Amino acid sequence: QELTDEEKQQILLSDDFQTFFNNSSRVIERALAEEMDIFYDYGGQDLEEREGPEAGSKMSLQRQFNDERWSRYRTVTYLDWSAQYPELLVASYNNNEESPNE
Repeated sequence: QELTDEEKQQILLSDDFQTFFNNSSRVIERALAEEMDIFYDYGGQDLEEREGPEAGSKMSLQRQFNDERWSRYRTVTYLDWSAQYPELLVASYNNNEESPNE
């Protein structure tokens, strides 16, 4: 049974649909902005098709983020995934022994 125009409008304006649509749109926007292969199979099922340095390895370095001021002389002490945005990762660092007041 097809929904009436009124039922469709009610669904589109519902809080649940708005939350779903906003969250999904953000994920898709981030994916479209990526230069990396967002469909890469980290499970290793497509390794036979890969060539070059990553062929045969299950994981490879994709990106490295650092800031000379904030990460110099510091090591990562904890990593955790965002509960709200599962594609985001947060990192914590130890104190910089060279600048203990930062």
